[in-house]
Amino acid sequence: MEHKIIAIIRCVEPKDVLNIVHALYEGGVRVLEITLNSQGALKSIKDIESKWGDLITVGAGTVMDCDSAK
Repeated sequence: MEHKIIAIIRCVEPKDVLNIVHALYEGGVRVLEITLNSQGALKSIKDIESKWGDLITVGAGTVMDCDSAK
């Protein structure tokens, strides 16, 4: 296992997510989870994927039902 830390971003203002991700990246974090109970979670995930592409792995957390998983 190359990366041993997964940062969980929960209930953060959407406008702050990319700055937080940047700080985490600078600190060496390469795996993130955005909880789906956060405002704008899916957009945040897409924004992170667009900006950091293959540099950061991002996924969804707090997936509570089948529809959310899709």
